[in-house]
Amino acid sequence: MEASQKSVSSQALTFGLVTGLVMILYNLILYVFEATTNQYLGYVSYIILLIGMFLAIKSYRDKETGGTLSYAQGIGLGTLLALFASILAGIFTFILYKYIDPQGIEPMIQAAREEMYRRGVEGKQLDQMMAMTKKFLKPHWMAISGVFYTTLVGLLLSLIVSVFLKRTK
Repeated sequence: MEASQKSVSSQALTFGLVTGLVMILYNLILYVFEATTNQYLGYVSYIILLIGMFLAIKSYRDKETGGTLSYAQGIGLGTLLALFASILAGIFTFILYKYIDPQGIEPMIQAAREEMYRRGVEGKQLDQMMAMTKKFLKPHWMAISGVFYTTLVGLLLSLIVSVFLKRTK
């Protein structure tokens, strides 16, 4: 049992780092083309995570366990992969907005203001909500919340992917 857990961790780390690097590359492309505030393009990161997760779980099932995979193994592997990928992406986010382009957060703040205004928030309420938004649009909070949120999404995705990839004897 211990060897299996090491193998799950190793598989998750390997595929998590690759998936994290692909997510970073994609986010770098969004940054270069000034599309970081496009919500729909942001969802592509989760598709990248889903593909990485599928490949990792399938590879683990086929190469490490002789073609069998429990539902729990799939969930564990997928969630660990998401954690490792999100930590890598979080570090990138922190470095990008803390040291490379601290002003890169301004378009996000402006997009949040426009969205609130579009929803009918005005005056003092808008000012209060923007003050709160600015507190959380700091590099360290963006990195921490990104790790938490991506890992949570990874858990949910691994619940789905594991249903299709589980195989018993």
